[in-house]
Amino acid sequence: MKKVKIVSLFEDVVRKVSDHFDYDVLFMAGSQIEITNALTELSKSATYAEKRYPGIFLFLPFTESNKPKSDFTSVNDFQLLIAINTLPDLSTTDRYLRNFDPYLYPIFDAFLHEISRNTNFREANVEQIEYESRDWPYYGNNGTENIFNDFIDCIELKNLKLNVKRNYKQ
Repeated sequence: MKKVKIVSLFEDVVRKVSDHFDYDVLFMAGSQIEITNALTELSKSATYAEKRYPGIFLFLPFTESNKPKSDFTSVNDFQLLIAINTLPDLSTTDRYLRNFDPYLYPIFDAFLHEISRNTNFREANVEQIEYESRDWPYYGNNGTENIFNDFIDCIELKNLKLNVKRNYKQ
């Protein structure tokens, strides 16, 4: 049995999410520190500084559960952020008007839609995808620290539960 390349599957999903919009959605996977460092490096580049957001960030590690005689690997603890950069002095109302409504919610919907369309996941429609989500205007430690060295608003997806085909199509 070959190892399921789950991070690669998410990269493909996010690439298809970008097709829904007239802008690219960045994908990164890693620890919070690794993602923060990568975003900081991108911020130093004239070419890539403006391409850091919006983004979908998959936090590692996650746990794969394999059951004998099953065609699927289960993962029940994915944690992701769908994020966009913002201004520090915006009110919550302004954050929803500028970031959540026009960007974060449509990206969130497209992300779940593309998971459901991907035949490598068992979840064939959005209603089958189990998750917890939380809107985070000014993501950080109670609004006192910018986690990615940037001011961001985001939707946090926690405990995203998916079943991935063991013999998936690349």
